[in-house]
Amino acid sequence: MAETLGALPDVTARDLARYALINELKRRPFKRDDISKAGLLGSQGRQFDKLLIKCNIELTSVFGMELVEMRSRGHNAGQVDLQNAIERQAVKSSQAVQNGDDEPPSKSQKSKVSSTKQYVLRSSLRPDLVSKLAQIVDEEIPDNDASEDDWSQPNSSILDWKHGDELGHLGLLGFILALILMHERAIENSQLLIYLKRLKINENWHPPSTPACAHPPSTLPALLSQFIKQGYLECTQQGSKAGRGGASQANIRRQSQAGPSETNQEMEWRWGARAEIEFGERQIAEFMSAVYCSAQGRVNDQNQPEHLANQNSRHEKLIRDITKSAGSALQDSSQLSVHGISKSAST
Repeated sequence: MAETLGALPDVTARDLARYALINELKRRPFKRDDISKAGLLGSQGRQFDKLLIKCNIELTSVFGMELVEMRSRGHNAGQVDLQNAIERQAVKSSQAVQNGDDEPPSKSQKSKVSSTKQYVLRSSLRPDLVSKLAQIVDEEIPDNDASEDDWSQPNSSILDWKHGDELGHLGLLGFILALILMHERAIENSQLLIYLKRLKINENWHPPSTPACAHPPSTLPALLSQFIKQGYLECTQQGSKAGRGGASQANIRRQSQAGPSETNQEMEWRWGARAEIEFGERQIAEFMSAVYCSAQGRVNDQNQPEHLANQNSRHEKLIRDITKSAGSALQDSSQLSVHGISKSAST
């Protein structure tokens, strides 16, 4: 394999890495056809998979990033597992009524996920390393009564989150993803609106933006439509099955452009492929648990051994409860297949 990769031109792999970085700046997924139209493959079209491996080695070693292939729309693995379990239970109950016994039904066939050849770029840095890079020394943390200008001052951390162009948008996205996960991976539009209104977010709400954001969305529907285009969220007709069709693409597009209004009650929201790649169900659950446990720990002495034991026990229980609310085992984004990257070696 090393000899085969060595035969590929370095300049082609670097051009592909540069192309991936440019598209990531625009938060735009790209397909293999886009790469071909850009003239990056040249005579290496038949060796695309090997070229992708070499590109990922370059991206990981230099930029701490990696290319990951997106799944097909509506093929959330956890949602499909949940539906298969429901169908198996329904068949089992039906057989018990008809035959008077509990013969185990045949396993439901999992949806076949064809290759999309559509890719996005994500960080390959370990979460603990990212946490250390973003760490702020105690002396630089503003007081509780500090003004907004005090919070916007630069600090000595290598990774300063507040200089990102979409930090507020990603915060709201993480909240929505958590809600979807806690509602068996699909939340009705009316229910989502209720939760958002509790945060004083309605159709007249203006999403936060920074000077670094070139074209900030002006309304909540515009922001949600942006999340759909970027692949973070999926908007489907209520009751459509994951990975098995559902609403027509034209109808879904019209609904998503209309936004989460009161007239779109038949809509429901699910995780998009990009959310599974960049966030991950397991990682969102860990974050939810960390927020809850840290809030509970403020009233206790966190240095006491018994407190640490209770916190670990509480964390494990929360993860179990979140998994139960999701309906099936949580998907781990760190275990996704990446060309040229051994996940067992990196975890």
